[in-house]
Amino acid sequence: MKDTGNPALDPLRFRTVMGSFPTGVAVVTSRGRDGEPVGLTVNSLTSVSLDPLLLLVCIDHGSASHRAILESGAFAVNLLGEDDAAISDTFARGERGERFAELHWDDGRTGSPILRDALGWVDCSIHQTHVAGDHTIVVGRVEGFEVSEAWPLVYHLGRYTGLERT
Repeated sequence: MKDTGNPALDPLRFRTVMGSFPTGVAVVTSRGRDGEPVGLTVNSLTSVSLDPLLLLVCIDHGSASHRAILESGAFAVNLLGEDDAAISDTFARGERGERFAELHWDDGRTGSPILRDALGWVDCSIHQTHVAGDHTIVVGRVEGFEVSEAWPLVYHLGRYTGLERT
């Protein structure tokens, strides 16, 4: 692509460009000060290290779950399967405990909610945090994990999709 030389970079256009990169979808869960479960949908997630086992998620400062995750010192990443678009949508909207009422979940080793019907989960204690613009990069030390044989939910160009089975 040709650089137009325009110094004004449009954040919405950048979001569109990054949306052309397909990602998996996960729900990050934790506990608030009051013990209420909190959570939000994310697609900024990656493994960081195998020794020690580390992963990272990026949490928007404007998210109601941001403070709860940092204060609790722990979080779980619940990887969503191809049939979990409704769960993703629920956690993309509000962020308080009532969203957990219709879900089957258990406490992980760290006390963070683990969604039983998810494709997989990774339970983490916070290892490091880094402020990066309007997000915090939260590096988690893996305390436990599990995965099933289901197919992942994929997000691409502003909508959910799946992977072709070959």
